[in-house]
Amino acid sequence: RAILVMKASILIRCLNELDNLKILFPILESQTFKDFEIIFIDSGSTDGSFEFVKNYKSEIPIILEEIDKSMFSFGRSLNMAANKSTYKDKLISLSAHCFPTSDKWLEKILINFETADVEVVYGKQIGNDDSWLSEASHLNMWFGGKSEIKKSPFANNGNCAFNYKTWDLLKFNEDLTGCEDIDYAQRVMNKGGSIFYSSSAEVRHYHDEKSNQIRNRYRREAQALNDIFPDSIKYKLKDLLKSIYNEIKIDTNYKQKNKNYSNSSLIKIFQYRYNKNLGHFLGINYPIKSNKSIKNKYYSYEGNKKNVEHFKKDYFYK
Repeated sequence: RAILVMKASILIRCLNELDNLKILFPILESQTFKDFEIIFIDSGSTDGSFEFVKNYKSEIPIILEEIDKSMFSFGRSLNMAANKSTYKDKLISLSAHCFPTSDKWLEKILINFETADVEVVYGKQIGNDDSWLSEASHLNMWFGGKSEIKKSPFANNGNCAFNYKTWDLLKFNEDLTGCEDIDYAQRVMNKGGSIFYSSSAEVRHYHDEKSNQIRNRYRREAQALNDIFPDSIKYKLKDLLKSIYNEIKIDTNYKQKNKNYSNSSLIKIFQYRYNKNLGHFLGINYPIKSNKSIKNKYYSYEGNKKNVEHFKKDYFYK
């Protein structure tokens, strides 16, 4: 099969993830597909993460890179890591806190590149047992469907693969405050490439966050969406209140079938959904900075219009 001749470079971004790395690296070693390397980029860990990877004994080639905190952006760190690829074939972005649930995870994500025109493949994410229940419910809404070619430029670099040659042409936007994966997918679609969602290439995604971290994460993502889809996403006070109400209903229904998650009380559900949607509201309506030059450099708005409605359905699960 064609997959046997593929080579993969797994890009892992890290900041203070020592405990997660101790879980992740043995899982990667257990993969049935062996023709891959790990490119690890650290942004100033103080918990021994970098030293752990540096001293890790493995038959898997491991390439180390560092980026100064002052220079960090999600796109820049990925570009730096991808530039270190020795295989220059398939690139896979995997968060240090995303744990493949199968020893065939690599096979299941890579095999989709056999389909013509597929340029990006993002895989399923489920909540970890220690996750907030609302986080697990949120991931279920984002990644609950069947494997298919997407009409939307939605993608997620927690568990996402792309062709090296296309990345080398487009690169990740280094100026965005988040959502560099969505921006990249949008530009791929504008050039005629396809985005594929694989429900079988599954990882368990763990966020250990406090309320203010949840709010800030969604705020910077919403601000980035404003740059990617200028003047296309509206999120007023009524949308904030409506979303909180609707998402609490989604979570309480999800809770009936999933009893094993932490932070699953009604208070915790409200806390998560309030901070998530407040972050969206602030990021869209009160961006921390305005960067019109970024929009002019990276985006053709006319090309984006055809996909933005599909995207809003995927991202805001409406």
